[in-house]
Amino acid sequence: MKTLKFALIAAFISLALVGYSTDNKTNTSLTLKISVKKALEERGLVRQMYIQLDESFLNSESTRYYFARVTFRDRLYVIYGTHEDWVSFFLMDNHLPLGVKSATGNENRIIN
Repeated sequence: MKTLKFALIAAFISLALVGYSTDNKTNTSLTLKISVKKALEERGLVRQMYIQLDESFLNSESTRYYFARVTFRDRLYVIYGTHEDWVSFFLMDNHLPLGVKSATGNENRIIN
């Protein structure tokens, strides 16, 4: 009888532990909304912007702000700025490492 009680208690405890062992993480990604000027302060983010963005989104008609989505370090950045901000971003020196393709499909062949 003692063995049966011990087996039932062990089964109950193991069943309770199995119930608590599920991963209850929420799959939410952090989304940050920042300006182009603030985004320029982070070197890694600027690099990802050059890789993921194409300047063709500036051709769309917009009254005030243009928005772009960039994924960097498991976060989604919604970057906004005026037409002048984005033009100055795309005109600044954008040397990517050798062999890295940008959103336009051009591979950088400049050796730093």
